[in-house]
Amino acid sequence: MSRNTIERIISAVVMIAIVIGALISGTILTFALLFLLGVLITDELGVNFFRRNRISFEYALMQLGFILPALFFGYVEYSPVWADVFINASCLFHILLVAYLFVEKMHSTRVIDLFKKFPYISVLFTLLPVMSLTWIAYHPQRVAIILVLFFVTWGMDVGGWFFGKRFGRNKLWEQVSPKKTIEGLIGGMLCAGILGGIGAYFLWPSVSTAQITIFVLLGGVAQLGDLVQSKLKRQFKIKDSSRLIPGHGGVYDRVDSLFFLAPFYLIIFKIASPF
Repeated sequence: MSRNTIERIISAVVMIAIVIGALISGTILTFALLFLLGVLITDELGVNFFRRNRISFEYALMQLGFILPALFFGYVEYSPVWADVFINASCLFHILLVAYLFVEKMHSTRVIDLFKKFPYISVLFTLLPVMSLTWIAYHPQRVAIILVLFFVTWGMDVGGWFFGKRFGRNKLWEQVSPKKTIEGLIGGMLCAGILGGIGAYFLWPSVSTAQITIFVLLGGVAQLGDLVQSKLKRQFKIKDSSRLIPGHGGVYDRVDSLFFLAPFYLIIFKIASPF
């Protein structure tokens, strides 16, 4: 086993332990963890994507653009109504990112130039999904809800890696992500459905074929989030969002799919809640 693999396993175990510990500890620590993730991702976007110095005025505005509304709407004056606003806004923004993924040519710099000129846009990448997930932090069944979301996301990641490595022959979108294959996408979506179904079976009152089918489709949504980030990194000409996590890259590299998937998952959950 390579050193990089060992680092990835250790880092993954530590991250899982931190997340589960925060969820079990209660709302405050769960929100604190989400808040910290938002600050770290804003830092990665500001420094590594938009090339802003941490002691610059623009960097300070980017962080304040996340910190102030996150603290106010997520802690000081939390309201389920505002949480719904953020969930819907996050879905809309992510749909726009999907349009960017499929419409914007790889050689085009229009979107990248816009981001560089107005780096404050970065707040949309962090504030909207973090505030969407804050709804879970205040839910009495937060552990079950977030773990099923994790199972779906992990199923897509692990299944995509395994089936892509073992059976991958046909490239999914070589220009955006050279290592991803169609076989990996199909295997990942199936694993997302299976792991999501297993999680729902043990954590929710019931699980149905329809729910498993939804988990399969949500695995595809998670893959879209990963592709969006891959395209952004290629157009910004960076490999990882940072080197903060040994063997994994940056925080944004680890949660891009989860953050992208979360608002869609929550809308479906709120429509057909099993609790």
